[in-house]
Amino acid sequence: MAHKRHLSLEALERRVWREPSFPSRLVTTCHRLRRIPIRDLSVEDLRLLIGQSIGLEYLVPLAIERLDEDPLAAGDFFPGDLLLQVVTRGAPIHERDRPLTSALAAICRRALEMAETSPVSELARPSALAAYRAFVDQNGAA
Repeated sequence: MAHKRHLSLEALERRVWREPSFPSRLVTTCHRLRRIPIRDLSVEDLRLLIGQSIGLEYLVPLAIERLDEDPLAAGDFFPGDLLLQVVTRGAPIHERDRPLTSALAAICRRALEMAETSPVSELARPSALAAYRAFVDQNGAA
């Protein structure tokens, strides 16, 4: 898949969305981001699209690579917000890709370890930390 990162979600999915009929910022942003090569998507872009369950097949593996570099990578909300979206929205990918799920569980463990050595409020929200713990508990604590 790494060799296809120069493509947009529109190209990867072979589906062009019609222009949005609902002019909200979220809707227009998601439409715009579907046209950008996925390698050029920011942490916030990934957080937003994954949070909307858009392009999960392509974006969850990319997000996990980014999270492997920085488990608490931050979009616009708080450190760890991308990880929270991957953990909570990426279930269709987790269910069928065990190696990816194992990698994500390891990232969650690292995020939790980071939180133990710093004030939680500076790293991630307590609800996010609880989601990371739950993911590790459900997917093996190897």
